[in-house]
Amino acid sequence: MRIAAAALGAALVMGVASPSFAQAPAECAAIGPMLKQRGELLQRVQAFHKKKPTAVEACSVFSNLAANGSKVMPWLKANQDWCHVPPEVAQNIGAQEAAVNKAKANACQAAATQKKMEAQAKKGGGQAPGLFGGGDDVVGGPIKMPQGAL
Repeated sequence: MRIAAAALGAALVMGVASPSFAQAPAECAAIGPMLKQRGELLQRVQAFHKKKPTAVEACSVFSNLAANGSKVMPWLKANQDWCHVPPEVAQNIGAQEAAVNKAKANACQAAATQKKMEAQAKKGGGQAPGLFGGGDDVVGGPIKMPQGAL
């Protein structure tokens, strides 16, 4: 995925910085912010190797990346030739789509599971009752310390 991200980054720079792109009509300028956002999201994904994200953070980033792809791809299909966007941009984004959606599904499922477990822990749940109804020892219930002098 790093190689694809690097290739996409290079294609983005070529596409956004080319003189023909800068002189294109107003509708061509719409892709600039979308590709910039995508590049920033891909940088955040690459940073996950250095600092592990929480499940909620990963879900958010991959959800935003998937949403970005669902906006960029239709735009590219409609305007790629007119706006002189290199074909590698659409190829790279299309190739990443399945991996992004899979990562999104996994991260969001982990976030939902984590949220559910935290809610159970706050309720005091999460522990299965013991053999006779308690949660701490074999006979059920916490061990009580005798009161008074020992």
